[in-house]
Amino acid sequence: MKKHVLIIASEFPTYSETFVVDHVKGMLSLEWNVSVAANKIDQKSFDNCFSDCSVQPAVFQLSSFFRLVRGGIFRDLRRAVESIASHPNPNSLNARLIAVKAQRLSELIQTIRPDLVHAHFGPNGVLAAIALENNTIPLIVNFHGYDVTAYTKKFGWNMYQSLLKTATLVGHSQFVSRRILRNLGRQIELVVMGVDTGRFSPNIGKTQVWPSPLKLLSVGRLTTCKGHDIAIDTVKLLNARHPNWNIELVVVGSGEEQERLTKRIKFAGLSGNIRFRGSLDYRHIPGVMQSADILLVCSQPTPDGSEEAFCRVAVEAMACGMAIVATPCGGLPDTVDGAGYVTSGFDAASIAEAVELLVSSETPASAVEISVKAAKKYDIKKMMDDYKLISEKVLLLP
Repeated sequence: MKKHVLIIASEFPTYSETFVVDHVKGMLSLEWNVSVAANKIDQKSFDNCFSDCSVQPAVFQLSSFFRLVRGGIFRDLRRAVESIASHPNPNSLNARLIAVKAQRLSELIQTIRPDLVHAHFGPNGVLAAIALENNTIPLIVNFHGYDVTAYTKKFGWNMYQSLLKTATLVGHSQFVSRRILRNLGRQIELVVMGVDTGRFSPNIGKTQVWPSPLKLLSVGRLTTCKGHDIAIDTVKLLNARHPNWNIELVVVGSGEEQERLTKRIKFAGLSGNIRFRGSLDYRHIPGVMQSADILLVCSQPTPDGSEEAFCRVAVEAMACGMAIVATPCGGLPDTVDGAGYVTSGFDAASIAEAVELLVSSETPASAVEISVKAAKKYDIKKMMDDYKLISEKVLLLP
């Protein structure tokens, strides 16, 4: 009989969490029954992601904020206090939301009766742990980044310590592993964050000479932590030093910082050098990467505690043969090890120096060879094998 896994995400599917889609597709390919529960289901994105799949997951939307209020968010205050005593403020609105969402999730679990629950991100793991209270269904919690940085800076580690004692913990980087070991005293299961090299493949036509214009790329949500403003400043600095490079920067992503970034570009006189592509369909990302020369990953640590834990975009670019220049933010140095240049600092001057070193030390053709070789360790098949082994282990399958 097929085993049934319930995968929990915050939104599904979303470009910034393509690893969840890959997890779902992988478990389907292994002939598991797969259900997905999320606070928000994007039907258009779902159709795009799964239109080529003969078998699709069952999807369940948990609850919007307004549905939770109508459903008794204040009535369930006692449950919040009882279930989340480890919350730093169990009487807060956040605690009540967690409790009511967990109740809704518990109702879903009782209805569909999965063999295994796999929650992506620590806060969803907390929800699942409460929902599975007094239940023998095993829980896997997959940590990805903000859940061991910004989230724990705001809420602490007590909820994880109290509620995830029996859960199997999974991560994708040594950065996450070190954080959890230091704060929870537990080892995690390391899973390779894989990339589909059938989709992300190199441009083998690159030459021995850097082209003019030199095409830079910055990919990610338009938020402070992604450092797109630093990428803009880097272009200004490189243009002043190397006007013959004729630099072009393409920024892929959308978010609240776009207006501010647009003003920054105009003020710097770079309107002819930098353009926004917005949030592209995931299917178009490989082509954008194959047509660019250097990926700038200018991630910044932010006051809320955010750091880059892994950076799948960097791995996708490596598989496309792009040269990488990345800041020393969180787990980035581990991710690009062997494929890119890690800057000495987080400022535009440090990034510009790394770009200059890259251009003087490598050719476009040699960068393809180096990056593709390094990307081989991030094999999507290995990721699925890892997920399969962990799932079978927690279910005690042979």
